[in-house]
Amino acid sequence: MKENGGLLVDTKADDSSPVSFVVGQGQVLVGLENRVIGMAVGESWKATFGPDEAFGHVTPDRVVKVPLRKDDEGQIVEAVPQIGHVVHLSNGAVGTVVDTTEDYVEIDTNHKMAGKDIEVELTLLEIKDELEEAWSGIRVETVAEGDNLNYPNNGDMVHVHYTLQLASNGKVVDSSTASGRPLSFQIGMGRVIAGWDQGILRLSLGERARLYVASEFGYGSQGAGGGLIPPNENLVFDVELVGINELRPPSSKL
Repeated sequence: MKENGGLLVDTKADDSSPVSFVVGQGQVLVGLENRVIGMAVGESWKATFGPDEAFGHVTPDRVVKVPLRKDDEGQIVEAVPQIGHVVHLSNGAVGTVVDTTEDYVEIDTNHKMAGKDIEVELTLLEIKDELEEAWSGIRVETVAEGDNLNYPNNGDMVHVHYTLQLASNGKVVDSSTASGRPLSFQIGMGRVIAGWDQGILRLSLGERARLYVASEFGYGSQGAGGGLIPPNENLVFDVELVGINELRPPSSKL
């Protein structure tokens, strides 16, 4: 990536870890995202992006004045950054100090490449189907952390609250919350689907998580429940590990 005129500002050409991003999620420049659509693996292109497709225009309202903290006698009680220093603001913005006075520091939070044309050269190395990758096995997404101390081992008796929905349409087909009684089973012994035997092992006591289970780790080509769970259906479980053997989280009512 070059500033229009030849100054190199970023490159991955000599890097073993090229840039990866999900198309449509706003993770890269608008111009880059728009042009990568329809490309074939191995294809390359070179383009110039204006500010609207790159780092935007310079806007005056992105230059902010941050008051300096003073004591009751009017003396400054914090270090004053020098002009040109890069600083991080409390709202997460990053800017460059452009002026200082006795009362405030003036900070420009416009991107350093704002208002400039950018030349980009790109080669598409690989295309992955994000949905296929997400359903290639078992994925655990923590919703609320447990104690991060006690984890089940194969052979332990675990107690799990759950809600099961079909990945294809979001339909809830089973839940333990209505009865208020968690499912109890000996983990790692094949008493439940492989997705549970392997996925629940990753949870700590009290943890709530979303468990994504590909069909081959669920009910496979046979399905289950007399058609309630269709063949080759991917599954989504909302689970909470409420007990390991005799251990319970402090808030548990079991």
